[in-house]
Amino acid sequence: MTNQETRKHGKRHRILGYTKQSLSETLPSGYLTVLGIIQAVALGVLAERTFDRSLTHGMPLVHWLPYSLLSFSFIGAVTYTYAWAAGVIKWMPDVADTFGPLAIGFSEVGPLFFLAQPSMWWPLTGLCCLICAGVHMYAMHRTRDMVVPSASNVERLTRLQFRDCAAVLLAGFALCAEATWVTHFRLPDWCLWPYVILFMIGLIAYFKRGERFKKELCEDDLRNAVEDTEIVNAT
Repeated sequence: MTNQETRKHGKRHRILGYTKQSLSETLPSGYLTVLGIIQAVALGVLAERTFDRSLTHGMPLVHWLPYSLLSFSFIGAVTYTYAWAAGVIKWMPDVADTFGPLAIGFSEVGPLFFLAQPSMWWPLTGLCCLICAGVHMYAMHRTRDMVVPSASNVERLTRLQFRDCAAVLLAGFALCAEATWVTHFRLPDWCLWPYVILFMIGLIAYFKRGERFKKELCEDDLRNAVEDTEIVNAT
């Protein structure tokens, strides 16, 4: 390869590197913008279905209020995920990165129309868990394209976070599938309470994993800072 070809090759890589860096920097803000629109719609639908008494007139609170609270918590879990992901995700967006949040938003709105119908709420929520798990696993696959310092563990920690969250969501899908099966027996509503409690425990575990992930990132940054200081002092 001649010197001129080498210079052209190097210039091309610098341009590609700049393009990748520039596009990766737009991903977090784009995610948060889409997230804000989607969650505003979901919360609006949830508020309407919860406080419109014409929809639940004459029905005991235990028939629909638990599902309203679970839906609210699930919306919070989605918001929480994208809140921390926007701070660490740095890769060149593709088509799936665009449709992932839209698919989640579409699926999480569905159960909100059936707060008083467990036989519909559980399968639709299970579908939402499955879609969220799929988006998480795709994001876990995409972490290899993250634009992060080579000495940092951000890529590894983010991959583990997406993997663990996907596992919790798949467990939620299995729980919803079993609860859907139970609803076909026309059993009393109290028979579904164990599933409601287990689903809430799963959401709590999801939030706690996110908090642990942020703690791990802070500890990793601290270790890197200490190592850099030791290197500087040694020189």
